[in-house]
Amino acid sequence: MGTNYKITKELSVKEKHCENLDIKKKLAKVAVELINDNESIIIDSGTTTEEVAKLLIDHNNLIVMTNGLNIVAELAQANNIEVMNTGGTLRKKSLSFYGNKAEASLNNLRFDKLILGVDGIDIQVGLTTHFEPEANLNRLMCNISKKIIAVTDSSKFDRSSFHVISYFDSIDILITDSNIPEQYKEYLLSKNIELIIVDV
Repeated sequence: MGTNYKITKELSVKEKHCENLDIKKKLAKVAVELINDNESIIIDSGTTTEEVAKLLIDHNNLIVMTNGLNIVAELAQANNIEVMNTGGTLRKKSLSFYGNKAEASLNNLRFDKLILGVDGIDIQVGLTTHFEPEANLNRLMCNISKKIIAVTDSSKFDRSSFHVISYFDSIDILITDSNIPEQYKEYLLSKNIELIIVDV
């Protein structure tokens, strides 16, 4: 359990967008119900989180900070959402900003919620991603958010990327689909993480 995890290959945003898209849309629909009007939130870069952004259009008086160029593009037409971008260096493969400037943009800010995407989840390793500067930025996002909501399809379980974002203790809610391995259900609940499973 967790000892035979697979190191994942990183896909481009275009490839990721096509992968499990129907499931990602269902996960996003649940995630957006946890976001209220008048909140300040961070939306991590990624294709699942992009689906969350698409559904926020009808929310009112939101402040959204993001490191995702694709997230900015989705929210650009949302009149009732103040959109903030971390800036920094653009990583074209993931359409995400990273680096010292991105991290500095979060200094002295606090947010109600973080919508976090991950590349891999493993019981022994925790939540991981492919690119070290993104992992650093994600950890900072976790530190400045009151509630952390991880959104990921079940294909990411028993997989690990090289760079650890955090262990499970920092996560408040995890939204995934009904193909989640059974041992993860038990483990996450034992960590007092609210597990929301979307039937697929």
